[in-house]
Amino acid sequence: VLVLCIIYTYRRFAIKQILIPEQESHQTRLVRIANKKFYIDEVYEWVIVNPLSAIGNFFYKIIDIKIIDGLVNSVSKGLTASSGVLRLMQSGYVGFYIFAMVFGIIAILLFNLILK
Repeated sequence: VLVLCIIYTYRRFAIKQILIPEQESHQTRLVRIANKKFYIDEVYEWVIVNPLSAIGNFFYKIIDIKIIDGLVNSVSKGLTASSGVLRLMQSGYVGFYIFAMVFGIIAILLFNLILK
């Protein structure tokens, strides 16, 4: 019985067309609309899929690439530049470290005097 069902459906739907163009012209408007599934797929795509796709593209192109990635890349470039400067300051000479410490203490004292 299963083999007969497979053969029948194959001959009915795969080999022969269900609706040939001459038969479509003789159908009523309601039957033609029903054959197109009442255009539910087209309406769904127009009302839901296209706006959500546009919103998704906006968030991807503007928010993600320009704002979030731009912020992360800016922080990365800033840290790379500042680490390059700090790397040059770390020479290993004790005299430079004493000079930097004295300079820092003087800067803190001046900052406190100016604020008072």
